[in-house]
Amino acid sequence: MAFEQITSYAIALVVAVMILGVGALVLNGFAKGLPTQTNASVAWNATQYGLLGLQTFGSWFGTIVLIVVGVLLLGLVLSAFGKRAGAQ
Repeated sequence: MAFEQITSYAIALVVAVMILGVGALVLNGFAKGLPTQTNASVAWNATQYGLLGLQTFGSWFGTIVLIVVGVLLLGLVLSAFGKRAGAQ
């Protein structure tokens, strides 16, 4: 595993966090723009379920990041031991 691959994974993780944040901001702004008397409307329901889905994904994001970092570190360690002198 090359260092360039690790940086691309890290950038992809940062981009995923940014997309999650922007999506939550857009949905929250849209929810605040809806009139309160339309609580049973399709737009209100879709917005609320979208916010709930982003909240659920956001609560798991720490675990996902921990697993990704663990996999990357394990890959680095295994690749370092695989490149001993004389090994092919």
